[in-house]
Amino acid sequence: MVNEHLQYLKKLKHSDQKPVGNNVLKFGNRVQDIFKFSNFHDYTIDRKKLTKICKDINVSEIEQVISVFSWGGMRYDHARQIFKNWNVLKPIILKIKNNEYRDRSEVFQEFQHKRNNKLLPFLGIAFYTKLICFINPNYNGYILDQWTAKSINLLFGKPIIAITKNGWVTDKNSSEDYEKYYLLIEKLSKELEVNPIKTEEVLFSFGGRNPGYWREYVKKYYTSK
Repeated sequence: MVNEHLQYLKKLKHSDQKPVGNNVLKFGNRVQDIFKFSNFHDYTIDRKKLTKICKDINVSEIEQVISVFSWGGMRYDHARQIFKNWNVLKPIILKIKNNEYRDRSEVFQEFQHKRNNKLLPFLGIAFYTKLICFINPNYNGYILDQWTAKSINLLFGKPIIAITKNGWVTDKNSSEDYEKYYLLIEKLSKELEVNPIKTEEVLFSFGGRNPGYWREYVKKYYTSK
């Protein structure tokens, strides 16, 4: 690891992310007509509430997926295209919930296979790893988006995760790369002395008008190779 970056990360006091992203009610009803969202869903959510929603057996699959996409700030036009293929996505979500995949790598491969076959063209790694992460935490599948990927590349001093010049995690990353990412999160968690999911949360940080210190640091020091 690059000691300078690691020591800065260790010194940071992590703050839990506040509610972010899209309003669930407005987002849910604008991007699909499969399920009618009510005033009960009139909120934005934080990570803790999202975790609770995804664990609740009384919450439907589409409510959980909409909650994940809303929290992640997915573009409305991308979400509309994804829900045109809800018949493709829903069976995967059900299998994730029911522990029908062997492990996180198999779930990753399933999403990748569907994308390669143009069945989920607007559901990229940054969002389908959010689904793996929240829909069933037992898979220990952490979010792999531009901020966690850049963080890992920066901290370990090499391009472990493939990122475009525009800063996006690309489909070139395989399930083997995802597994490598997971192992590095585990390694880093020992240095930070927190559990792996909290480590991923620290790297994810938060954005908006007042971004977290770690995200600001990554913006300043990360350069694409």
